[in-house]
Amino acid sequence: MKTLRMWTWLLIGVVATVGVASAAPFQQTAGQFGVEVAAVQTDILVLDGDGRPVAGLTRSDFEIYEDGVKQEIDDLDLIEAGAADGVTNVTRRRFVLIVNRLGARPLVLARAKRALEVFVNEFLAEGDEAMVIEIEYSTTVLQTFTDSKELTIRAIRDITPLNVSTFQHTATRQIYDSLERLGQLLEPLPGRKVVIFLSSEPNLIREGVFYIRRTVNALNQSNTTLYSLDLDLLHRPFLQAVDASGLSGLATGTGGRYFFTQSRFSFIPAVRTIGEENRRYYLLTYTPTNHAHEGKYRQIEIRVKRPGFEVKARPGYFAPAASEVIIADR
Repeated sequence: MKTLRMWTWLLIGVVATVGVASAAPFQQTAGQFGVEVAAVQTDILVLDGDGRPVAGLTRSDFEIYEDGVKQEIDDLDLIEAGAADGVTNVTRRRFVLIVNRLGARPLVLARAKRALEVFVNEFLAEGDEAMVIEIEYSTTVLQTFTDSKELTIRAIRDITPLNVSTFQHTATRQIYDSLERLGQLLEPLPGRKVVIFLSSEPNLIREGVFYIRRTVNALNQSNTTLYSLDLDLLHRPFLQAVDASGLSGLATGTGGRYFFTQSRFSFIPAVRTIGEENRRYYLLTYTPTNHAHEGKYRQIEIRVKRPGFEVKARPGYFAPAASEVIIADR
């Protein structure tokens, strides 16, 4: 029942948000698929050597390749959180804050919640929206998308620890299924979409690689970036080898970042890194030279010609199949 309620409330929140967004003219692109228009949009973070987002780049500073073939850039916009001088655009960002309670010790969970409160207070700018979700053996939306910091923090504080210290395989699958469904429901929403996922490392299961790949694909299709914070490693900072294929795979596969043991006593440095990285980003639009509607995965590689910068973006997307394309009347 909780799972049903989760997706019902999430769908209501997404539909309401899309309804508001579509009050203004909006041209759907092939990055959202199901249309004839072939343009693809992708978010790009460009970071300097200190991890700070870089401004002042132009179209001529970027190169983009799809399946190894260089593409022509149609448009490039600099997007800034909140109002700032000299910024091309100011647009809404959406943050999904997810806490997996399974396996999280009460003290660690309390520190994780504190870090999320810090993130909300310090980095949610005017016009941004946040959603709060908890995962256990089922998935529950504690707060649908809202621009209210007060409501977001209240939902974070409602997260309580479980008396469960180990994972079950069903719970592991629940994690991936929930994230995959989230990606599917976020796809219609424009703007920057970021998932901050705090969880212990899921148990390895036979189908784990399949679930990770499927989840990453769904998040990439919706142009959603996931950052993962490992709740286990806070209490095992001297462990030399940890199989973090789940949490790290989800993050690196969507252009995000995987955090572990950044601090033994706090997750606040990690969420501040996430907040700083996402203050400013570029929205790049291009029209692929491959016009085929074959439904296959296409790899994206974005380069910045200036040295010393780190580029973070989704690594690819699935082109629409012919059956998904709607040919407009001419």
